[in-house]
Order: sequence, then C-alpha cells, then structure tokens
Amino acid sequence: MPGTEDLLREEIRRRASAKVQFLPSRRADEHHFLCDMKPARLQALRLCHALHVRKDFPVIRPRGLLSPEHLKALVLLMRACMAMSSGQKFTGFRFDAAGADSPTFQRLGEALAKELGLPHDAESGECLLTVRPADNGWEVLCRVGARPLSTRLWRVANYHGSLNANLAAAMVELSAPSPADRFLNTMCGSGTLLIERLKRARVACAWGVDDSGFALETATNNRRKAAVQDGVGLLRADARQLPFAEDSFDVVCADLPWGESHGKRSSNPQLYQQSFAEAGRVCRTGGKFVALTQDRESLAAVDDEISRYWDLSAERTFVQRGFRPTCLVYVRR
Repeated sequence: MPGTEDLLREEIRRRASAKVQFLPSRRADEHHFLCDMKPARLQALRLCHALHVRKDFPVIRPRGLLSPEHLKALVLLMRACMAMSSGQKFTGFRFDAAGADSPTFQRLGEALAKELGLPHDAESGECLLTVRPADNGWEVLCRVGARPLSTRLWRVANYHGSLNANLAAAMVELSAPSPADRFLNTMCGSGTLLIERLKRARVACAWGVDDSGFALETATNNRRKAAVQDGVGLLRADARQLPFAEDSFDVVCADLPWGESHGKRSSNPQLYQQSFAEAGRVCRTGGKFVALTQDRESLAAVDDEISRYWDLSAERTFVQRGFRPTCLVYVRR
C-alpha cells in the first residue's frame, strides 16, 4: 500500500532468519527480494498486501510457456505456492494478464489443468497467476494463499467501515511497539487495530473500547479467531469519557471517524477535541497517541486544543482505494 513501503521493507528484514537481498523493481508498489525464510514467517507479514513467488521465463511471448520445459516449471511453481498455503482450499486457478481470455491463455489453462488436476476458473480461481513482460522475457508471479494476506483469516465477523488491516499494522509500527506497552485502542470497532498490535508483539496490558455493543461483539469474535494473548479487555465506553485513571497507558491508538462510514464532518471537530483531551488524560507523559483520519479539516480546527496535551512528532499519508487517510503520531507533553 502506498505510504507503507519503508515499513514493509523493515518488516521483511526483521522477520528474515538470514540476510535478505532486495532486487531492483520497476514497480514502486512492489518489493522483490530473495531470502531463506520459512513459509510461515513469510505469511505472517502484516504490512504486505499480497505475497507472490516469482519465476522468470526467457520467452518472447506467453505462448512460449506452453513448451514442456516451461509448463513443468509452472506446475512446480503452483504446487509449491499452494503447499505453502497450509489449511487453505483451492478449487481452481486463474490468470491475471493482458489477454487472459486469448486462445494462448486458454490453451495454457487447459494444459495446466490437466497436469494439476485443478480447473481453470477464469472468474474465481483461488490460485492466482500473474503473467507479465519482464526485462528479459516474461515473469510469472504465483500468489501464496487463496486470498491476499491483507484479507486476514481471523476476520470472521464484518463491521461496516472496519479499518484496513495493512493500515492498522502500519499504525502499530509507527507506535514503536514494545512488550512493556500498556496499550489502549479507543473507538476500536471490530478490533482490527487491537488484534494487529497483539499479533505484532506481546503487551503488558491491552484494552479496546467502543460505544457500540455490536462493534464489541464483532471484535470479540475476531479476537477469539485470531487466538491472541489472554488478558486483553474489551469494554463498552465513550472515547470522550474513559473509565481509566490518569497515566494508565503508554500508547493510545485510534481510527478516528472520517465523516464517511462513521461520524459527521459537522460534529467531528468537537469529537476530536474531546477525544484528544481524554487520551491525554489517560496517557503518561512521553507516551504516544497514533491517530488516523481523512478529515484533516476537523483536525486543523482544533489544533490549538490538541497542542495543549500533544506534540506532533510524525505524520504520513496512505493511499487506499481512492482514500488518502493521514496517520499522525503525537507525543504526550
């Protein structure tokens, strides 16, 4: 996701058990790398939208992939990627390529289906093959997993306006997580931010609060499926009036209402002012508040009130499906 590139690169380095070699790429939204990393660690990447295994083919046109040598290599690639996706079901495969409905790709699909015993399903095949031109021929990228990594397997309950998991993971990284953190997620919704924090590393304690009973029920179901550490609390409460003592937390995170799925632009300034003040009350001096919003106007309208409690230390903008939310990291005065 645009805005997370450096964070993902650091995550890859952190998770690798041996040295990682990053390769040149013409695409700014992709990281190409070589490493000796176990499949489970690769699939645990929190900032990666989708993970693929790439193989280069010295062919002039895609029809060259129909040769027995290259067809065998494609079958081995697909089998390896499906084997890495333990516990996930594949009922078919499909191509993501220019001319995917051409006679060449139809023939390639038929040949692979015969070798794999897996149907070529151009609409919904879970095993995805991306075929595209490369510097010296064509490259094939086979996705690891029946779904992108950003589609979390623990999300068993949906909630309208839920935070994107990659964005949540980026917010966690920007909080500089530590096992000693006392962590609070206000306006926690379906629990995405809370779960991403717990998946990243253990905490001393963690709480998620929301004023919606349905949101908390959704978060409870997702947390149970995610199988994160015990001792995590979910509480129905207003972010503007929290049932915690002063200096109770080291890190507070919030996906603030943008005035899109939740909240209204007309009432957001007051909500933001009160939420920042209450977060400042429960967060220790030197602690962090990591906030995400696309409603920068409401944030700017209450900047003077925010600065009574918080100093802005970092910010960055992400790009997600036409939205450009900004993540701001504050330090408690």
